[in-house]
Parts: sequence; C-alpha cells; structure tokens
Amino acid sequence: MFFLLLCNRLDEVRKRIGLLPQDTALYPELSARDNLSFHASLYLSDLTDINKRIDEILSLVDLTERANEPVKNFSGGMSRRLGIGRALLNDPKILLLDEPTLGVDVQSTHTIWEYIRNLKDYREDCSLSQRRQ
Repeated sequence: MFFLLLCNRLDEVRKRIGLLPQDTALYPELSARDNLSFHASLYLSDLTDINKRIDEILSLVDLTERANEPVKNFSGGMSRRLGIGRALLNDPKILLLDEPTLGVDVQSTHTIWEYIRNLKDYREDCSLSQRRQ
C-alpha cells in the first residue's frame, strides 16, 4: 500500500531525496557550475533562485574558486564533493550516499567524510549511517 502511494506521488518523493550514486554521473566537459545547473533543470521544478542555490552548494563543498573549470580537471575528491553538492541541490530530507569516497585518495577521503559530518551544521535533521569494512 505504501509503495502505491509513493508511485502516485513520484514528484513529491523526488523532492525529498538527494542521491549520490557510486558513479558520480558528472559531465566532464562541463564546469562545476554548469553540471549543477544542468541537474537542477532536470530535477527541480522551481528554478527561480537556482543561481543563488548553486553558489551556496559550491561554497558548501569548497569549490567556489573552481566553479567555472571543467570537471575533467578535477581530482577524484573534488568530483565526489561536487557529486555530494549535486545531491543537496533540492535541499532533500533524505540524503543517500553510495560509497561517497570510492576511488579517492586517503587525504581526500578524510576531507569528504569531514564534509559529510559537517552537514549537521547545515541541516538540523541530519543523521549518518555507514557500513564498516
């Protein structure tokens, strides 16, 4: 029954979930800003303040200075941070991160986990669950 309710309200469900898949799904030829703008156009119904939101996200993931650079020039850690930012574009109630540090060097792994932990400062309702290997 719950599943049927979700199926009938997919737009509402999509607004509440942010997703970082294992593969970041970023376009390497586009800049960080253009990647966020493109994904916003696909997933957000109201683009009124999208440039302001993109600036907030770039600041949050510490990519403001590289906002106009093609993603193909980014390190693995920078790409993952941008992917996390993309997952936060819609200000989701639920954030799903699949292997957020996959393929990233040790230093960047620590940085990414620090960003994830700091989401608590950005969101009141943030909780984190991870699988230990």
